[in-house]
Amino acid sequence: MERELIDTKKNDLMDKFKSEIDHIEYQKKHLTFLNLKTKLVRNLRVGLRTCVLLCPYITVASLVSSADNVIFHATPFVKDPISIPEHTRTMADNNGMISIDRQYGKYDNELNQLYFRGKWNKREDGFYERVVQTYGIPYKSYEELLPLLSTDVDHMELILGHPTSSFTEYQNQLSEEEINQPCYMTATIYTTNNERVTAGVQSDADNLSYTLIYLLTTVMLESFVPIVMKDYMRYSKEWIHEIVDQYYLLDKDLLEKELAIRIENNEMLGGEYHGNRRF
Repeated sequence: MERELIDTKKNDLMDKFKSEIDHIEYQKKHLTFLNLKTKLVRNLRVGLRTCVLLCPYITVASLVSSADNVIFHATPFVKDPISIPEHTRTMADNNGMISIDRQYGKYDNELNQLYFRGKWNKREDGFYERVVQTYGIPYKSYEELLPLLSTDVDHMELILGHPTSSFTEYQNQLSEEEINQPCYMTATIYTTNNERVTAGVQSDADNLSYTLIYLLTTVMLESFVPIVMKDYMRYSKEWIHEIVDQYYLLDKDLLEKELAIRIENNEMLGGEYHGNRRF
């Protein structure tokens, strides 16, 4: 009875070793395919788990992008289509000359200003001097501007306040015509007509500024994610490490050593090994 029990256990071990030898030889034969399959499955699972890990960051970036679109009506990294309103520049002087031109988009330095140039006065040293001043003006139409252009210069500051710039110009020699030139005033005002628009594309500078605002805001807010979701981040990283450990690649040399050990164990029990065809 005891002998039969020993033989049964021996046969069970031999069957186990035979099965392991078959499995190792199968792994050796299909090593390239099995490793490729392992890589694909491992990378897929790691990729999916990485997406889960990045979900909080993606959510923050999406919310910031939506807020950026609502506040600035712009999309980061993409030059958005925009409506460009018509801008008008009106220039008039105290001699009754008027010039009006229009364009879609802003002019350079759109400031409503009045430029004043006084008469030449001769100094005791023989030089000529005159005052040149610039004033900011609040008017938005030519009709409002007309009374200002006929105002006496002495009352200009009472109406417009102190000049935004003022300097004295000097000359040592002038023609008779230049000496007799009267005071001269010219005003420039800009207006925008939002009812007349044309389609355009956001400028590179504007898109860059919106994109920088988006990136800085996103980076700042995402820096709080590891703090606020500390446990979530830790568990997600642990899951990724477990997947990498679970899907390891087969090594040919290691398989050879394992096969030799199984064959030796099997032969110790009285089994035989006949290459790829078994026992």
